[in-house]
Amino acid sequence: MKNTSDRTRTRLWQLAGEFKQKSSGNVTITFALSSVVLIGIVGAAIDYGRWQMEQTSLQGVADAASLSAVQNLTKSGWTQKSIEGTVKNSVNPNTAGLPDVTVSSVVVDA
Repeated sequence: MKNTSDRTRTRLWQLAGEFKQKSSGNVTITFALSSVVLIGIVGAAIDYGRWQMEQTSLQGVADAASLSAVQNLTKSGWTQKSIEGTVKNSVNPNTAGLPDVTVSSVVVDA
């Protein structure tokens, strides 16, 4: 029995040595192994790009709401409620395609 396992082990080492010496198929194996990493990197880049685009859009909505509120502040007779209404009216139409965006509070620093 020991003789059979020794022969099997020897044959496996021979096959491994032959496999290392042969170069046919190396490109296929290398491509297959590296494609997993490349697909992961591409996926991460797409996710990061979408996240940045969404963050930029949300910042644009916040900036537009702030500008609307400032324009309302320059008018005479403004109140906290009128500023909140202006901000909410500015945010709602500008959030198309973005996740649920709600105005939770508006702070006016006098």
